[in-house]
Amino acid sequence: MWKTPLAVIGLALSAPLAAPDATAGQLGQLGQPIEAPELLLPDIRDRAHDLKAYRGRVVLVNFWATWCPPCIVEMPGLQRLAARFETRPFSALAINVGEHKNQVRRALKLTGFDQTVLFDSSSEAHGQWGASVFPTSYLIDKAGQIRFEVVGPLDWEGDGAAAAIEALLSEEPPPTITTTDSACHAGAPSSPRGCQP
Repeated sequence: MWKTPLAVIGLALSAPLAAPDATAGQLGQLGQPIEAPELLLPDIRDRAHDLKAYRGRVVLVNFWATWCPPCIVEMPGLQRLAARFETRPFSALAINVGEHKNQVRRALKLTGFDQTVLFDSSSEAHGQWGASVFPTSYLIDKAGQIRFEVVGPLDWEGDGAAAAIEALLSEEPPPTITTTDSACHAGAPSSPRGCQP
């Protein structure tokens, strides 16, 4: 099995994201919000995390790999971003794609990243989300909709990222609708979200 050379991680960490270049990502707002695909993955302790359980929070989903220097470079910025919003309803989920946990543990130790790391060992979630570049990140609003996308690394400590997160945090989540069978019209099945046609 191929192992990540520690020198690659060291080199990546010694070259911080500075001036934007042609390979740097841009925080792009989607024209229309898109319902986030399902995401149910284990963390480093094999505890399952379901994205649906994060409703009511703004969530940053970041797809990354240890062999990707730009991914490693942006991790300290992601860590500081999460610390900046730690008292707010914000979560950062770093999703490692296709790698062994021991390999990832070494990278996390070197970067000091201690946010939630999930494992997409089959790369299935990576494909379902339409990510094709490492890193790729998504900002999801409190209602579970993708509002921003970043393809490539981003300076997560910049004003643009903080402003986008602040804007999403200030939005009120839509009310949860609960409807019983008797409240639905005749013959229409109910669901936790209301009556179905």
